[in-house]
Amino acid sequence: GSNCTDVDECAGGTDGCHDTTVCVNTYGGFECTCPVGFTEGQTIASDDSTGRSRKKCVSLNECSDPELNNCHEKAFCVDTE
Repeated sequence: GSNCTDVDECAGGTDGCHDTTVCVNTYGGFECTCPVGFTEGQTIASDDSTGRSRKKCVSLNECSDPELNNCHEKAFCVDTE
């Protein structure tokens, strides 16, 4: 039989994820995800040799939706990230 070894594109720096995302290694590939407090923004064309388009994460304004924050209804919400 054969034995396959997963290549960790995240550790090798070959993932091509945008600087605002977090690379998560998966078996046979990888995913570019947004960190906590951020949401997926625009997709941008690749500026590297991969030729893949990349998603960019933008700060999530939790103050814009009462479901996303735990501020009292009479309090003034301030988005910190």
